[in-house]
Amino acid sequence: MSDDDYEGGSAGSFLAGAVIGALAGLAIGMLYAPQSGERTRRKLRKRLDEFKEDASDRADELSRRARRKLAELRD
Repeated sequence: MSDDDYEGGSAGSFLAGAVIGALAGLAIGMLYAPQSGERTRRKLRKRLDEFKEDASDRADELSRRARRKLAELRD
């Protein structure tokens, strides 16, 4: 089954769960790392920025796929 076969609700729910799980895991891992507080905060900010950019790219791709499928259905 391809990614295009998923309905928007289930794919969106999965994406939201993956985002929340990744953020929680990242935060817990960084907080328990043996580093100074300032260094940990800098790393968290950097990783969060990278994660937000990646999530935005994935959301854009999902949106493009949805528009393409909608256009196909209209034709």
